[in-house]
Amino acid sequence: MKTIGALVFPEFELLDMYGPLEMFGLLRDDVEIRMVAETREPVRSSPGPKTVVDDLISDSDDYDILIVPGGRGSRREVENNAVLDWLRAAASKAKLVTSVCTGSATLAKASLLNGRRATTNKAAYEWVRAQGPDALWQPQARWVEDGYIRRIGRHRHGPCCHIAALWRGESRSYCSQRRIRMAP
Repeated sequence: MKTIGALVFPEFELLDMYGPLEMFGLLRDDVEIRMVAETREPVRSSPGPKTVVDDLISDSDDYDILIVPGGRGSRREVENNAVLDWLRAAASKAKLVTSVCTGSATLAKASLLNGRRATTNKAAYEWVRAQGPDALWQPQARWVEDGYIRRIGRHRHGPCCHIAALWRGESRSYCSQRRIRMAP
């Protein structure tokens, strides 16, 4: 069983987190999804609904996959040393690190994108790029892979289906894509 550590913070973008988690949820027999935050209190998303926290960043748990969403709260998190330190430590043990939208700013600020191809939401491109000038930014890309790190600009489901295929094979990925109406 693989463990996913999904970082949540105040004003994270709900779809950035729960869109990918819906895809990974299709593999519920193979993955355990853990919501990770600084405190145990439920974390309010940008649109308002709150997420219950399973693990604290201070717990030092290991995750096979890390997911970092974007959202208005990203602008605060790039200055949050506790989160940046946790990301560096957790990423060093993870098999895969992913971000969605402006979540790439948080990875960039933690220096995890230095020398790696990266992308982000085009509406926030210049701000995100400023968080990690040593990343190899791909302004036209919707999503990129570079080793164990993957970034998703705004196209959330397709790349997550691809990642799910790493565990279950192409036929399972095809089923996931058909469920969200991406296949012909």
